[in-house]
Amino acid sequence: MRRVATRFSLPKIAAILALGALFLTVLGYGGDNFALGPVPIPLVWLLIALLTALVGFRGAVLLFRWHPWLFALWLTVLAGGLVRLLVDYGRFGLWAVRSSVFFVASVGVPVGMYLGWQLRTRSWHRFVVAPALASIVYTLSYPWQESLLDLSPRSGVFNEVPLLGSYAYFDTATAAVWAGFLGGAAPGLKWGLLIVVTLLDLAFVQGRLAYLSPLIAGLAVSLVLPRGYRWRVIAWRGVVATSIIAGSLLVASVLPIPGRWGNFQATLLLTQLKTIWGEEGPGQGSIEHRRTEYPVAIRNLLDAPVATLVAGEGLGTPIELGVTGIYIRRLHLDYVEVIYRTGAVGILWILLVIGLWWTVLSRIKLAIGKKLISAHNRIAALMVCGILTISLVRATHQPLFFWAYGAFPFFFYSGLALGVTRGLEQNQCARHQEYPAVPR
Repeated sequence: MRRVATRFSLPKIAAILALGALFLTVLGYGGDNFALGPVPIPLVWLLIALLTALVGFRGAVLLFRWHPWLFALWLTVLAGGLVRLLVDYGRFGLWAVRSSVFFVASVGVPVGMYLGWQLRTRSWHRFVVAPALASIVYTLSYPWQESLLDLSPRSGVFNEVPLLGSYAYFDTATAAVWAGFLGGAAPGLKWGLLIVVTLLDLAFVQGRLAYLSPLIAGLAVSLVLPRGYRWRVIAWRGVVATSIIAGSLLVASVLPIPGRWGNFQATLLLTQLKTIWGEEGPGQGSIEHRRTEYPVAIRNLLDAPVATLVAGEGLGTPIELGVTGIYIRRLHLDYVEVIYRTGAVGILWILLVIGLWWTVLSRIKLAIGKKLISAHNRIAALMVCGILTISLVRATHQPLFFWAYGAFPFFFYSGLALGVTRGLEQNQCARHQEYPAVPR
């Protein structure tokens, strides 16, 4: 009987469900919409709901115990958002549900907290490394994207979306790999993996944010590594990374397989990056679209009555762009959209995500400084720093937190890191009590 109970223990069941949800987020928009059979609820949300029912309360107790101010902020955001959802569901129906992802996915914090606490001395790094590796392997199918879109099953409430063919998670995986590499975690993160990631981005995906991911990951790592050690590591790794990027540029330029914007050339990379400052080039339309929308949306928000700033316009309501006379569903600027939709709750939500990011980086820095984290788990800790940091950056120009593939990993990994670091500290305290230091 004991063997059966151990095999099907609650932490193991929760770990399996969490990995299932994380692997679905790797599929981007397809994983967000994939549903089984006649049930219209996406599978990823069924897994998240089951996880929350199983371990959410236990994780919330741990969060309250160790981070009461984060718990109070999280609970206020979740409760306020749910009240707003109940009000707006009668007005906008499923559109309101769709707009509630940014706060509903925050249940990942206590879920991750529970699993991190339970697995603190075991292989919790698999939750971080496995989805990143899966995303990299999955992105190798990019040359066959059109075939995947045609052949894969489709599902969705508003529009039918193919399960395969979306690579929206790749930017997150890229930042994770770069953070692990730049932090000096070489034993479990081979240079060949970094070469593959760089080639995939240059030759196939050709995304501006992925180009900048080494800088974003470097920023996250510099905030975590101990002072004096960080610059030696980053400088040496930076030299190696520069060599890898230079070699990848040469290899990508001779590959015959066309990527998102055609066959790669070094000039393509420079032209794409220049579009950020308003010059013409591939992807300029999306930049111009945002440059036009953002000022109008921000001005409309600042000119809104006090009642709107307090209560918001509502979940599911189209966003009016004023002088342009256009209504849109997604602003591609999460921090403004959450305030527009939920008012004060949105402001608290912004404080929550920034507070989680800063607390996680601080806890990981402390754990690394005290040498509480093993080599493999250190890789995962640095990768979490890269994931959280690039998520905050992506939310400035993409509706990242309005999709499960962006929101759930951010909140889950935040809780996971907090649970692991607190558990490791408690283990250290227990060892010191069992074997007290010999007085000199």
